[in-house]
Amino acid sequence: MLDKLIHKNLKVPYSLYLNIMRKGRNPKATIILLHGLASTSELWKALCPNLPKDTTVIAVDLLGHGKSPKPSRLGAQTLTHQARALKRALQSSGHLKHPIFIVGHSMGSLIAAEFARLYPKKVDYIVLVSPPIYLPDDKTIWPRREKLLKKNYEFLINNKDIATKVAKIATTKFINGATQVLTDEDFEPLVESLKLSILEQDTFEVLKHLNTPTKIIYGAFDPLVIGKNITKLKKYNDNISITMIPSAHDVTMIASRFITKSINQELLIGDKNE
Repeated sequence: MLDKLIHKNLKVPYSLYLNIMRKGRNPKATIILLHGLASTSELWKALCPNLPKDTTVIAVDLLGHGKSPKPSRLGAQTLTHQARALKRALQSSGHLKHPIFIVGHSMGSLIAAEFARLYPKKVDYIVLVSPPIYLPDDKTIWPRREKLLKKNYEFLINNKDIATKVAKIATTKFINGATQVLTDEDFEPLVESLKLSILEQDTFEVLKHLNTPTKIIYGAFDPLVIGKNITKLKKYNDNISITMIPSAHDVTMIASRFITKSINQELLIGDKNE
């Protein structure tokens, strides 16, 4: 009841847990790291040491995950709610200072794009890693595969026991460092994230019109990513650059190298423009 009053009726965003992985002295940028579904901020531990040393690095526990709130009401975990909660957390902690780079993995990449849409003046660069960008059924360019993925997601939403087993296998074996111990309390928020943030997304349309410089990194062997949706985006938006790498869905050493490389390049551009 209180949750609904504060966050729905009064429209107060939730606050998120921020894992400050490194605080730079006179940092050139603040790098915000957003994990994917059934993961936590711990996903980024291996990446952090490889990021530029003169930056502040903050990994976030998204709504329904890790140490962040697990909303009790339905409808609280849309991409917009996640982005608004992120802004509140960064602003209240004093970390909403330019330049800001946001790196998102999987569902986190969709939230990064939504943040850039809502707050274009608050973010300078986004990196989307393994983004599961899907189109409405009447617009899909790879209907069989995309519909099959969506049906699988819907099956998991409606079958708690199987979904829990799949999530545990995925987070421990296929998505390095992403483990979130799933309890009954965790399940409903995760289902809400899957339904509202992934199945009901409009990220393709968002990215078509986004002015924020955007790097997309995805794996050639990723079963959850529709590569044709990503390459099609380049036709609409010159602010997007795309790199395909030899990996699957997880944040591998190869993916980490390309994330670091893209951030270094953007920092160099910033130095030249000063």
